[in-house]
Amino acid sequence: MLDFIGTVITAALMVVVVNALTIFMDVSRAARIALAAVIGVWIGLAAAVAQAGWLAGSRPISVGLFVVVPLVAASFATAWPAARQAMLSIPMPVLVALNVARVFAVLFLMLAAEGRLSGPFPYSAAWGGTSSRVPPRCRCCGS
Repeated sequence: MLDFIGTVITAALMVVVVNALTIFMDVSRAARIALAAVIGVWIGLAAAVAQAGWLAGSRPISVGLFVVVPLVAASFATAWPAARQAMLSIPMPVLVALNVARVFAVLFLMLAAEGRLSGPFPYSAAWGGTSSRVPPRCRCCGS
């Protein structure tokens, strides 16, 4: 059930984020359609690679394709004045509102409770970075 909820939330967030970016970005209609198409192809490719089981394999295709490539594309886009202006045209309240979706990180805690995630990751991801760190204990008395 938790997987189903996570899938529904992820799909809904993808739709909301892509639509928010393309609606509020101050660019031509053709540029909006092109941006939505590129993002849609990237999401579809990520879903196909995940379904094929390549993400769980020994080769790190996910790091190169799904992390490095978008970061490099974004860095090149910031060097192009028109693209930089388009990204800066998104209103700050929209960007803040999109971060409301971070509340769904509570699903990481649910996965940890089921024993499907371990270590510090689910807690730091759910609570937001360093807020879940346990203070060091005293070496002499343990308090």
